Amino acid sequence: MVAIGIALLTIAGMIARPWGTAEWLWAVAGALAEIGFGAIAGSAAWTAVAGGADVYAFLVGILLLAEGARAQGVFGWLAGRAAELAGGSRFGALLLCYAAGAVVTATLSNDTAIIVLTPAALALGRRIGGSMLPYLFAIAFVANAASYALPTGNPANLLLYGHGLPALGPWLAVYGLSASAAILVTFGVTAWMSRAELSGPAAPAGDRPRSTPGSRLALRLLALSACALVAVSALGLPLGYAALGLGIACTAILGLVDRGSVREVARGTAWSVVPLVAGLLVVVAALERAGATAFARSGLDLAAGLPRWLGREVAGFATMLVANAANNLPAAVFAGRAIAGPSVHSLAHAVVVGIDLGPNLSLSGSLATLLWLLALRREGVAMTPGGFFLRGALVTLPALAVALILVR
Repeated sequence: MVAIGIALLTIAGMIARPWGTAEWLWAVAGALAEIGFGAIAGSAAWTAVAGGADVYAFLVGILLLAEGARAQGVFGWLAGRAAELAGGSRFGALLLCYAAGAVVTATLSNDTAIIVLTPAALALGRRIGGSMLPYLFAIAFVANAASYALPTGNPANLLLYGHGLPALGPWLAVYGLSASAAILVTFGVTAWMSRAELSGPAAPAGDRPRSTPGSRLALRLLALSACALVAVSALGLPLGYAALGLGIACTAILGLVDRGSVREVARGTAWSVVPLVAGLLVVVAALERAGATAFARSGLDLAAGLPRWLGREVAGFATMLVANAANNLPAAVFAGRAIAGPSVHSLAHAVVVGIDLGPNLSLSGSLATLLWLLALRREGVAMTPGGFFLRGALVTLPALAVALILVR
C-alpha cells in the first residue's frame, strides 16, 4: 500500500504542479520516497534506473536533434513555406502542418515533432491569421497518433519491448494498417472540430520565406538522421545509442557553421526528461514489487477470455486510462512486464496501441504532450487540462476504437 500511495502522490504532483514546481521534481521525490519508506531497496532502485539507459540515450539524442533545428530557426522557415504552399487556405495549412507532424513523429519520434513543429505551428497561425489552436492541436494529436507507425516513433516503444524491439518489417506487419487508420481518423476529427476556426481565407502569405545556411544544414541533418534511424530499425539494431550518436554529431556539425549554436542547444535542451524518466522507473519498480504487475496480467487474462475483437478493445481502452493517469512512459514499463510474463500475451499489441495512441486524452498522458505544454508556456500560450480534454476525448475515442480493430 505504501508503494501505491507514493505513486499516486507522485502522479498527482506531476499533474497539479503546486507552486509551479517542475514535473521531474515530483518524479525524483517519488523515487526517493519509495526508497525511504522501504517500498524498494536502494540496489533494486539503481537497477531500475540503469535499465533505462537505452531510453535516456534515445531521448537525449532526439532532443539534441530537435533543439539544433530550433536554434537554427528551422520552424520559422517551415511556417513561412507552409503558409505559402497553403495558397490562402487555412484547411490546407492545417493539412500541411499535420502531414509534417506525422512524418517527423514516425521517423524521429513524437518528442522531436513536438519540439520542432510546435513553434512552427505557432508561427504559422500568426502568419496566416485567425486562431492558432487548430495547428497547435494538430501537432499535439499527431505526435501520439503517429507514434507507433514505426518503431522510432515513441520512446515508450523501447520501454514496452525492452531489448526485444521488433525490426521494421515485423513492426509494419502488426501495426502498419492500425497506425494509418489512427492517423487518418485523428486528422478527420481534428479538422471537423476546427471547422469554424478554419473558415475564411488566410492572410496573404507575405514575402517569400528565406532560409539561412544554418537552417538548410539543420534540415538536411534532420532528414539524414531520420533515414539513419529507420535503417537502424530495419536492421533490428538498438535505437537508443544510435539516436544519441546522431544528436551529438549533428550538434557538432552545426557548431562548425554557427559557433554559438552548441551553447544554445545545450541551454535549450530539456535535460530534465532524464531524471523524470529515471524517477518514474523507480516508482514503477516499487509498484511491481507490490504485486501490481501480476494484477495487470490477471486483468489481461480476463480480457483475453472475451471475443477477440472485444478483448482488444477492453485491453486497449484500459491501457489508455492507465497511461493518462500515470503518464505513458511509466505505464509502458509496467505494461511491458505485464505482457511479457512467461510468454508474450495475446493482447500485447492492443496494449501497445493503448500506450502510444491513448495519451491524446489528456495533458499528462505522454512526455510528448508535456513537452508541448512547456513549448506553449515558453511562447506565452495558455492551455488548461479541461480545454485539452474536451478536444482530446473527441479525437482519441474513435481513433482508438478503429485502431484496435485493425491491429494484428
